[in-house]
Amino acid sequence: MKEQEAIDLGYADAVKSFQYLHGQIMGAFDFEKVHKVMTFLEWKWGAINEAHVPSIEELKTEATILLKEAYTNKDVVSIRSGGFNAGWGDDELFLDFVLEWAETK
Repeated sequence: MKEQEAIDLGYADAVKSFQYLHGQIMGAFDFEKVHKVMTFLEWKWGAINEAHVPSIEELKTEATILLKEAYTNKDVVSIRSGGFNAGWGDDELFLDFVLEWAETK
């Protein structure tokens, strides 16, 4: 067993590979649900003249971009775009889709 594979499977302590974490998140995230909500709300991405509700593939592509950015910039709490929020929490990479959010300062 290779060292990174042992880490990814939890047999050794270190940062799991992007490929492993990405696969876990993409397999668990319900992109179809996000697409349905965006369609219902007419939540569009893109330039004004070309704005459209993103396809599931476009959602997956954007999520991958944000996850990779968050993975390589662990000192950044989270990265947000188009409703997605990706980052690190409790030493785990995360992805969520936010409709509403508030915080105190």
